[in-house]
Amino acid sequence: MALIDEKKEYISILKLYISLIMALVLTIGAGVINLFLSNTINILFWMRIVTIITLIVVFVVIVKKIHNNISRLKKL
Repeated sequence: MALIDEKKEYISILKLYISLIMALVLTIGAGVINLFLSNTINILFWMRIVTIITLIVVFVVIVKKIHNNISRLKKL
């Protein structure tokens, strides 16, 4: 496989990870909203908040990797 094809495949996999992270953030966010609206602010609520923040940080890191790989791909 050519180097350019490998880079394209890597970018595609990163895009898949972004989609999965966004699905998780939306799902967990719905759970957080449900807990908040039912006035159930407990450890589960805060664990979900921390998980959402962590997923958003991972999302930003993956997006930066995608941008770096696209700029490297342009140089090939």
